[in-house]
Amino acid sequence: MTFECWDILTTLPGVGVSIVDRSGCYVYANEQYCDILLGGASPIQGRTVAELFGEEMGLEYDAIASECLRTGEALTVYATIRSRALEVTCWAMRPVPNEPRRIISVCRELVRQVKPRSGPGVRVIHNVDLGTLATLTRRELSVLTLLGHGMLQKQIANLMKVSQRTVERHRTRISQKLGTRSLAEIAQFVQVAGLRVDPPHD
Repeated sequence: MTFECWDILTTLPGVGVSIVDRSGCYVYANEQYCDILLGGASPIQGRTVAELFGEEMGLEYDAIASECLRTGEALTVYATIRSRALEVTCWAMRPVPNEPRRIISVCRELVRQVKPRSGPGVRVIHNVDLGTLATLTRRELSVLTLLGHGMLQKQIANLMKVSQRTVERHRTRISQKLGTRSLAEIAQFVQVAGLRVDPPHD
């Protein structure tokens, strides 16, 4: 990759770029990467994936790095980290003598709902970091998702077979936990988190 291409890639709005060595230690991360994955600029060079995102994510990274190095092919990963739905493309960098192997990752936040592709070179991480969504009950998460997709409280009450007052209470608690004040903010939160309404199964 030329320096000109690198400069363009690392300064594209909304595109996070990182380089992590084989042991899971960050060598580089641009400002957008820190914004997308950590919610703001944070010095992460020298820290590990497991340290920043937990042991399970560290193990996921290890599997991804192994696959990239083994196949020599790029791997697209879909993950939810800190309530954000992400698409991350990873590939092994060329070996440098006397240096550990490194993986470059380019990530972007999915701003609309996308069903992850499937097939060779694609991995969906099911170890989901829900961030603040983890504070919601299952019912509150259902109400949040349905509100975010434009359903009215009355429709949600009918669908869930509860009173409209119960849905209102759920919405109040959701707003308190997530800090959302309007339906527009709820819709944006649902979109950023990639929450979907699955069609009913027959």
